[in-house]
Amino acid sequence: MNSATVLCGRTRRMADSTVGRAIRNARMFFTAWVRDGILSRNPFDGVKGSNAIDESRNHYIKTETVKLAMEYCPDAEWRAIFALARFGGLRPGEIFILKFDAIKWERDTIIVTSPKTKRHVGGGQREIPIFPELRPYLLDAAESARDGAVYVLDRLRERATGKAKTPNLGKIVNDILEKAGIPKWSKPFVSMRGSAETDLAEIFPIKVVTTWIGNSPRVAQKHYLRVLPSHYDKAIKSAAIFDKNSNVVTTSDPLKCDVLSPNSCAAKSVAAHAGNSLQINEATNKKAVNCSVLQSTASACSAQNDPNGI
Repeated sequence: MNSATVLCGRTRRMADSTVGRAIRNARMFFTAWVRDGILSRNPFDGVKGSNAIDESRNHYIKTETVKLAMEYCPDAEWRAIFALARFGGLRPGEIFILKFDAIKWERDTIIVTSPKTKRHVGGGQREIPIFPELRPYLLDAAESARDGAVYVLDRLRERATGKAKTPNLGKIVNDILEKAGIPKWSKPFVSMRGSAETDLAEIFPIKVVTTWIGNSPRVAQKHYLRVLPSHYDKAIKSAAIFDKNSNVVTTSDPLKCDVLSPNSCAAKSVAAHAGNSLQINEATNKKAVNCSVLQSTASACSAQNDPNGI
């Protein structure tokens, strides 16, 4: 039996991060007992628990993938579940208790009640915009709801066992993904929330984004934000990243050589003064330059750049 099984009393292996969290919790309790004089020493002193995040379980869910999954949803309520998670960043518990009167159509916002963060000051509720991609699915859910329905997931709540019991939405999401032929996501709601937060962070300040998503910048950076291929493309194709005043050019324009060539003054002089000396041979589509112009310009630049005139 491995350490995870012995510590947690289970027969299956648990993730290193789960074991690490259990070790840290145990160390905290034993530290309190040592402080209160119940124990003489902490048996977990020196026992290290992993705090690493398994990035292989975190997925960026593209918009088209979510829309494909929605085509296999049984009703408007399930389409709203996908939309609220991917286009609103809501947790499953927040979706399950969302009421229609929390959707403020006149202000284009939603009041999200959060059971997970209600213990924090001001964390019981947050207000998010009705994002453009989210709106049609909320309208669809409202139009298809029964008269007098209180909750967005009215029918799903009725089918749930027990008044306050939340069904395993993640399992049903994976069942829908299987029907759609989409590979399953190990943490579907975390992945959809993280994808929403990643998209928002491309447009809005991180403080605004975490206020809407309902977490902190530290939690967002550790668990939710993703590095995407588009980030690499943007960096590679940008003219300048660090020096916004830079006049960076590519080699496709040989006459703009401020950065790429130390003899840029010669290139500028040739471009300015060559005039008719630069001719285009239409038969061969090649450029011919008057050599005397190049030589005289290069000599002038050389004398200018050499303070000793050597």
